Amino acid sequence: MPILFSAGVGYLVWKIQSRTIATALAKAADEKEKREAIARGHEALLKRVTELETQGIADSHTLALLKQEMLPMAEAMKRKMVEILTHPSEGFEIPDELLAKVKEFGAPMPPELVPILKERETSSSPHVTEQEKLAAVALPILVRLAELEAKDAENAEITSVQLVSSTAKSVATKKAEEGT
Repeated sequence: MPILFSAGVGYLVWKIQSRTIATALAKAADEKEKREAIARGHEALLKRVTELETQGIADSHTLALLKQEMLPMAEAMKRKMVEILTHPSEGFEIPDELLAKVKEFGAPMPPELVPILKERETSSSPHVTEQEKLAAVALPILVRLAELEAKDAENAEITSVQLVSSTAKSVATKKAEEGT
């Protein structure tokens, strides 16, 4: 009887060990599979990053846009007014060197530009658009605001300006969307 008892106990121990070993092997296989999946994902990510880094000018331009700082609003608007006034109506030629001075970050209003803007603002010529007149009025104010903003951002250099547009929904579109 002791032999049968020890044989039964031995069998149970062997069965338990077999299951424990099988469970450990299954867990090891699962862990290995997870590690391999992570390694494949990491490899794909590294490959994609390498592709992005090696792509041409378009991607480097996109990355540069993502890295650039936001431009103060007055500076952006000042440059928009300069853009409007750079393509003047007939009879109102603003010298490019004056406008170039205004476009510098935080630059003051050149005194010789003031009478030219006043003339544009008060013009009754049919060739001077309302937009040009308003730009002539707004530019001195925006230049002063940009000067004040520039004091807060000393040693900054603005290389380009890109204004972001916004969209508006008409009342009819809004009502149609609400109705559906």
